[in-house]
Amino acid sequence: MCLLFHKTESKPKERLKGPYIIIANHSSYLDIPFMYQTARKSPFLFLGKSELLKWPGMGLLFKKYNIPVYRKNRKQAVESINKAKQEIKNGWSIAIFPEGTIPHSAPKMIRFKNGAFKLAIETGTPILPITYVDSWKIFTDPEDTFGYAHPGIVRSVIHDPIETKDLTEEDLVSLRERCFEVINAPLLKRHGKIIENEN
Repeated sequence: MCLLFHKTESKPKERLKGPYIIIANHSSYLDIPFMYQTARKSPFLFLGKSELLKWPGMGLLFKKYNIPVYRKNRKQAVESINKAKQEIKNGWSIAIFPEGTIPHSAPKMIRFKNGAFKLAIETGTPILPITYVDSWKIFTDPEDTFGYAHPGIVRSVIHDPIETKDLTEEDLVSLRERCFEVINAPLLKRHGKIIENEN
């Protein structure tokens, strides 16, 4: 048995009041189950790729309690976004990994996709950024779902929420880049040399 623990190293001083668009870097399959620990005070649904439905066990759980996005079917993809918007109105936060995948360069992040930020702006929902500092060290191989995992502590940083209610589509890129920098800051502090040496 692999002993895994979670520790939140830093979080906002003010009480979190959702709903939020919760975004985080994605460097390990551990990020998904540990998100339920990290963001437990803001009940959320994952908005994630439909491929997760193929995971044994996890697939049924994901389909029942989250929102799959069928990226190869435009109509179904739009329906997923509309469902997310409705769930925000119902008081749920929506959790998204804006990289869209686990990059092979982890802990170095890849460019964020626009979807999370477009959803935040269109619904006026604040963004809650989260950094997973070292989950990539514990379970690293994005090609091997059931690969070897090391015992250890998954550390996270919960950042201050970022308001979006007065933003428009013209602000999307600057919002995306701001969130990237916020999430990346703890990674640079902890793993700067590794990130800088990545090609």
